[in-house]
Amino acid sequence: MREIRIVAAFMFALALAVGHGDASAATLMPNAGARTRQVVDLFLAGKYQEVYALFSPEMKKDMSLADYKAGAAQINSQGKPESIGQPKVASLGGNTLVTIPLRWRANALDFRVTWSEDGRILGAWFLAPEPSDAGANSPALAARARQMLDLILARKYNDVYAMFGPEMKKSMTIETFKTQCAQIESLGKPQSIGEAKAGIVDKFSQVTIRVRWPAMAVTFMVAWDQQGQMVGIRFMP
Repeated sequence: MREIRIVAAFMFALALAVGHGDASAATLMPNAGARTRQVVDLFLAGKYQEVYALFSPEMKKDMSLADYKAGAAQINSQGKPESIGQPKVASLGGNTLVTIPLRWRANALDFRVTWSEDGRILGAWFLAPEPSDAGANSPALAARARQMLDLILARKYNDVYAMFGPEMKKSMTIETFKTQCAQIESLGKPQSIGEAKAGIVDKFSQVTIRVRWPAMAVTFMVAWDQQGQMVGIRFMP
């Protein structure tokens, strides 16, 4: 199944990693939070080979160093994050899961790593954070996001681009936006479109909609700032 994601300046990239888990019980890995923060720092510094060296053999079979570098560069094209949160450590099957929130001006992602008992990375992802309730604005935001999705599927890219906030337009021209939307257009008509779900992530309002085709399923996400300017749009696994 193909995975398409728009990140940073709303560019498409392959998902960064595939997780491999173990269902057996295990204790949490010592210093998992600190080790994951080290991985984040290496990643943001562009030291991808050092991060890749921590991958388990299974991870390396699923992704070459060249592919990892290409995907990672999409994330780092956003520049230095405005903030990096504290690690949250939890158990996942028999392994240790660590989540670290990263926040940029126009994007918010959670970096998640699954560690094996012997200190190898079994999975590494950049995922959109879970939103909190958007309250009274939920119906209006949901309707706006669904309108944008319908316009994209109808190839009315100029109409969607007109809704971009000033910062988004600085980061992306209409020609680039059209080129990237062509990847979604190539999938054809979706089999189903789910309910729009609105919420709050940090200071941004966010709506997600699940879209399914025969060959894949993605989540369409739109974000607005506190002034109502659109600051993010992407398709992600």
